[in-house]
Amino acid sequence: MLDETRSFQFDGAGTGETFIMTALNPVHHRAAAGMRGAARRADQPAFGTLSVLAVGFLVASAKTAFVDAANELKTSAARLVLLDRILTAVWN
Repeated sequence: MLDETRSFQFDGAGTGETFIMTALNPVHHRAAAGMRGAARRADQPAFGTLSVLAVGFLVASAKTAFVDAANELKTSAARLVLLDRILTAVWN
């Protein structure tokens, strides 16, 4: 049995899913959709936390790689200067 009341609500993403669910589906299907929506809302903080952790790990990894490359460049430059001084001392 279809409920004759029509609702023009939109879900959080603005896709209109709520409108379709309330306007065309039977009442017992809408109740199940509401439970799925509640579960989705309950999972959002966990998904957000995991996303932030993943981005944090990526940034930390990139920073570590950048620091390692910078240290390697400094070491190479210092060795080059040392070699130049040694060769200058030997040839003079």
